[in-house]
Amino acid sequence: MFLKRIKTIIKYFTMKKTYSICSFLLLLFVFSCSKKAPFYDELGQGSYLNLVKTNNTNLNSTDANSTVGMVVKEYGEPVESVNLYVSTTATLDKTKWKLIKNFPYASGSELTLAATTTQIATALGITQASMNPGTTYYMYNEVVTKDGRKFSSANTSFVDLESQPGFNVALSWRATVVCPFINKVPFEKIRNFNIENHHGCIAVKSKIHYQDLQDVISLIVENGETPMLLLLDGITDIRNIGAIARSAYCCGVHAIVIPEKGVGALNEDAIATSAGALETLPVCRVKSLTNAIDEMHLNGIKVFASDMKADVNIFNIDFMQCR
Repeated sequence: MFLKRIKTIIKYFTMKKTYSICSFLLLLFVFSCSKKAPFYDELGQGSYLNLVKTNNTNLNSTDANSTVGMVVKEYGEPVESVNLYVSTTATLDKTKWKLIKNFPYASGSELTLAATTTQIATALGITQASMNPGTTYYMYNEVVTKDGRKFSSANTSFVDLESQPGFNVALSWRATVVCPFINKVPFEKIRNFNIENHHGCIAVKSKIHYQDLQDVISLIVENGETPMLLLLDGITDIRNIGAIARSAYCCGVHAIVIPEKGVGALNEDAIATSAGALETLPVCRVKSLTNAIDEMHLNGIKVFASDMKADVNIFNIDFMQCR
């Protein structure tokens, strides 16, 4: 009946000698209006997965239970299960995919796909120790329908649609190995730093590069100079530390020695107050000032202690003669 209708239309426009354009347009119109199936049937794909949310894509290689994963939902014909694969390269060649796990699917529900460090390493046949930070692993989701058909990026055209947010296709994704977490921080807090592509971790670098006390002493002696070191303790006002460092630099001090505890942090304010002296003077941070003094004595360095009630003014002392 449908074909007769088409033939009649074409015959009519043939008689009118206008079929070349009009019949073509009518055919397009008829077929476009006859669409009854959803998107997956129009392209003959069967089923695919919709992304509900991404749980985590950062993998801590030093933690065997570190997990990457996402939440998906079926779209199309009923799904029986989902196979999760991994590959070391981005490829549509399924022979290079390694099966991690099969996830049974309850029709109409949401499914969490997840893989641990151990599971990924086992699937790839590698050791956990070889999973270096910065390495990207390519994850592939394969849909298995209840009638036994399988759909993935390897045998459908949906791979071209995954970059289009309107389709929300979740057939492939990536897991990136990151540095071990020292302190786990919520993603919302990391976003406050306005740093793009942070991959879930931020390293805080010290403004001051601390040096070893003995190395500093040895270098000063090798240069033919008499070591003059300044030891600070109990100074919690960072601006005072900066001001002292500025004066010490002008007085020819070779290095500043501070304990790990009991002195304010040498941050941006301390550096600014020092007028750059803290970026020039070597700073040695030691566990114990007492041990540091003992180390100085072993190197033949005499140690002076300052006191507000001392009888001798510091400016009247010739430190170079007190060796």
